[in-house]
Amino acid sequence: MNTFSGAEMKALRKRLGAKQVDLARAFGVKPLTILRWEKAPNLPKLVRLALTAWVHGLPAWPDEYES
Repeated sequence: MNTFSGAEMKALRKRLGAKQVDLARAFGVKPLTILRWEKAPNLPKLVRLALTAWVHGLPAWPDEYES
């Protein structure tokens, strides 16, 4: 299984022109959490899934979906 590192997350975020605060807002976490994830050697599966959704313009978390 392929892993997704924090460094790759940071590079992707920068390539998309997003700031840590943008990702934090999309994921419902504090910017410090994004900083920690970006320093991590591997990201948790849930974070990888949420990041994939965010990159494709989909809501990162279920509470962002309309009922």
